[in-house]
Amino acid sequence: MYLYYMTQKMRLFHDEEYGDGKKKPAFCEADHTDDRLLTFGVPMANGKSNFRVKFTEEETELSKQWINYICNFAETGQVFKVVSSVTKKMNSRTKSDVSPRNYRRS
Repeated sequence: MYLYYMTQKMRLFHDEEYGDGKKKPAFCEADHTDDRLLTFGVPMANGKSNFRVKFTEEETELSKQWINYICNFAETGQVFKVVSSVTKKMNSRTKSDVSPRNYRRS
């Protein structure tokens, strides 16, 4: 069994400059489900959003690393492999490759 303890304070939930919505108290660093943003690569998304949101470079990099760890574990059962085949493909794409305009319906 593997466990992780997230301590990254997401600026979105603490600083008006990074997003709208209710802010968390200062004593709350990482709350339950904050990791979902990192897991699904939200800091790397460049599409339109219904909310005003921005992320720090540190949060974007952490999201990339976290996705790599999860993909490595799913692919090999090991957490600390350097780069999984999934993230190699992900890292080889440019922002224009993953832009919403490239996912039009046929």
